[in-house]
Amino acid sequence: MKTSTSVRAGLWILIVLNLLMAFGSIWVLMRMSPAIEHIIARNEKSLHACRIMLASIARNSVKNSNEIHLKEFEKALNDAKNNITEPGESEELKNIEENYKITFSEKSINREKLVNHISKLSEINRQAMIDADLKAKQYGYAGAWSIVFMAALIYFSGLIFRRSINKNLLEPIDEIHKVIIANLKNEKMRRCSGNNLPKDIDRIFTDINKYLDKNQSDKTFFE
Repeated sequence: MKTSTSVRAGLWILIVLNLLMAFGSIWVLMRMSPAIEHIIARNEKSLHACRIMLASIARNSVKNSNEIHLKEFEKALNDAKNNITEPGESEELKNIEENYKITFSEKSINREKLVNHISKLSEINRQAMIDADLKAKQYGYAGAWSIVFMAALIYFSGLIFRRSINKNLLEPIDEIHKVIIANLKNEKMRRCSGNNLPKDIDRIFTDINKYLDKNQSDKTFFE
């Protein structure tokens, strides 16, 4: 029957839409998580190296300690050089490398210049983290709105499906029930009726009405 086929098709559509919404939610979370991890993995290491370099410069004023702090600085510099991920980092690292030995000498007249280059390197990574955070938020916003859209689509599809079920299945069943009850109460002229019915429902109504007409005719004949 076409009506039962339509009911099954409608149920499958709702199931598929719900599955799409579920998988869409999972996809959003899976895309956001790597984006957040990306922020930490790419830029936090360089920012940490910048903090160590600045701290080493500040501590270098202590007497007889410049060798210790120089080694700390060079280790942090190497960490930053091994973690180049953003445009502009290579240039700033080159400037730092050209100036740090002068700064750690007894004549540390180049300190301000070196600090500026480290600050620029830090700012490059900080800005990259901000951009990555915005990108992660965009995934979140897009995912949230797509889920809202899917939920609205499922809601309206459910309303349409419910209306179709009421019109093409539940109301005809109720009509058949009323006709049967009426005939049991000796209202022998009561028949199934309806407008704009599906073909299979209309055929069932016709068959029921024919049966009732025949049954009524047989009873009249024998009486």
